Amino acid sequence: MLITKQLPKYLWVEAVSYATWLKNRLPSWAIPGTTSFELVRKTKPNLAQAHEFGTRVYVHLLNAGKLEARAEEAIFVSVDAESKGYRVYWMGKHQVLVERNITFAPMDIEDVLNEGESSAVYDRYNNNNNIVSTGTSSTIVNAPNIQVIPKVLTPPP
Repeated sequence: MLITKQLPKYLWVEAVSYATWLKNRLPSWAIPGTTSFELVRKTKPNLAQAHEFGTRVYVHLLNAGKLEARAEEAIFVSVDAESKGYRVYWMGKHQVLVERNITFAPMDIEDVLNEGESSAVYDRYNNNNNIVSTGTSSTIVNAPNIQVIPKVLTPPP
């Protein structure tokens, strides 16, 4: 997780903590039909706070003046166990703090590449700046040398 998101090695504790938090709330083949969280607490887990590790977030600044920036960028690293806040890594301060008023940044083309897309899409994006992403598909606009082949799903035999 740290290598993929190019974060410092000293955040390994946060990475392991968040991986454990997720593992306890996701189904396991060892206990079919339930999760570790359900066995202990007798309620279903709430995964509303689950987000991708290392995602960019914007933390709302409460004391900002009228002409100052109202948010600062940070990195999401975990969910806080003691409050309804998120643990975020401040790059400039090199600190991990708990924040509640945050907004998750939308994914960009580099985040999609980290999810397993081919580098050919990224190369075409960098060379032409003509790829328009819509949901799960990409459309190339004004690129006469590139042929777009739509995916055809065939039913299993």
